[in-house]
Amino acid sequence: MKPERVLIVGGGIGGLTAALALGRAGYRVAVYEQAPEFSEIGAGIMLTPNATRVLRHLGLEAALDRAALRPPASVYRRFDDASVIGDAPLAEAMETAYGAPYFHIHRSDLLDVLLAAVRAQGAAELSAGRMARDCSQEGGEVTVQFSNGDAAVGDLLLACDGIRSTLRGRLLAGAEPRFRGQVAWRSLVPADGLPERVTARESVVWIGRDRHIVQYVLRGGSLVNYVAIAVQDQWTGEGWTRPAKRSELRAGFAGWHEDVQSLLEATPAGALYKWGLFDRDPLEQWVYGRIALLGDSVLVHSGAGGVGLLLIQMCKALGAYVYSTVSTEAKAELARGAGADHVILYTQQDFAAEISKATDGAGLQAVFDAVGKDTFDGSIACLAPRGYMVLYGQASGAVPPVDPRVLGNGSKFLTRPGLGDYTANRAELDQRASAVLGWVQSGELKLRVEHHFALSDAGEAHRQLAGRATTGKIILTP
Repeated sequence: MKPERVLIVGGGIGGLTAALALGRAGYRVAVYEQAPEFSEIGAGIMLTPNATRVLRHLGLEAALDRAALRPPASVYRRFDDASVIGDAPLAEAMETAYGAPYFHIHRSDLLDVLLAAVRAQGAAELSAGRMARDCSQEGGEVTVQFSNGDAAVGDLLLACDGIRSTLRGRLLAGAEPRFRGQVAWRSLVPADGLPERVTARESVVWIGRDRHIVQYVLRGGSLVNYVAIAVQDQWTGEGWTRPAKRSELRAGFAGWHEDVQSLLEATPAGALYKWGLFDRDPLEQWVYGRIALLGDSVLVHSGAGGVGLLLIQMCKALGAYVYSTVSTEAKAELARGAGADHVILYTQQDFAAEISKATDGAGLQAVFDAVGKDTFDGSIACLAPRGYMVLYGQASGAVPPVDPRVLGNGSKFLTRPGLGDYTANRAELDQRASAVLGWVQSGELKLRVEHHFALSDAGEAHRQLAGRATTGKIILTP
């Protein structure tokens, strides 16, 4: 049954993008933001093609073109003499290579574009001044409690409240963000009077030992956004708006090129901020009943097979949106029963084209492929930039030798996992077996055994597998 009401905690870029996408899909949405109003602090942001492709799909490209800039290139300069170390084309090159543009935009301008689109769509209720302090679920409902004593009830809850998410903390014990050993200063500087290299449309990265500065223009070239980053052992402050002094930058970047010095000296009083850079370990689980954190999209080939049915269930348990390929409608029903969100009949459809259409060209974070030769090229084509191709079988035959350059369009990853490498010692074996068998015991992972063969008939079992005449697991008995 389709949920009638989705609650979103967090009205920033992630929360409003999710609200817009859910509204397009026909859901009723309520967005709760802790700040007194829907607004964005900060300065510039770079939107790469994997982001702009999604925003284009949501109908925002024209608005973004009005609010953002398309930089022609990124130039890397030495910190002391401004000599060019390297450069990378951006504007036309990004559109050609990835099918979507590369933008520089002020964070508040991006939020304004999203907010206007959500309001125009009319599918979401927007409530500011609501700080979530807890959440709970029971039966078919999920409840969010706010610090002012109010509560909201819905069918699903999506936590989009940032790296220091209150709701994430309620779901994951001991999941505090970690300081990464770097601090950043940021500011916006009026472009008038600055050197030409500083106000050019190209973004510039000034590179020195243990520190660098990224600069680019915003709002039609009227402002220069810069972020200066340096190595630092410790950091105890929180937030993005801790005031800083220009004297810190003078000391930290002494001896840098005069263009850099002019930019730092032009920083308006009271407009320089400092923060520590934090990160989190990757999550193993993204969905907790009716409460979800933002997750990934994956493709599972042979979704009605033994491993395919298990992978679909495991990916769903971890919060992914799952695409799957099968050969017949009967097998499609099995894949849907395991939780697949979008099933493709590869005998009737080009699965790579279908994935491109469904994701508006954004691609997937991972593809699990046990077919091999027949699907390999299409699977690689389905991946988003920095996506993972997990090749764990070759039912259609061995994949021919691979030119590594096929992974270069998007910096994609290819792996051929082996069970022994993930169970290298007894402790690791016990840990992984306990996790999988725990899922089976709890009912989250349901095994489907459809065929039994005598060990002497292993050849016939393999022929049926290769001919894709089987579903579920096959058991060989002595």
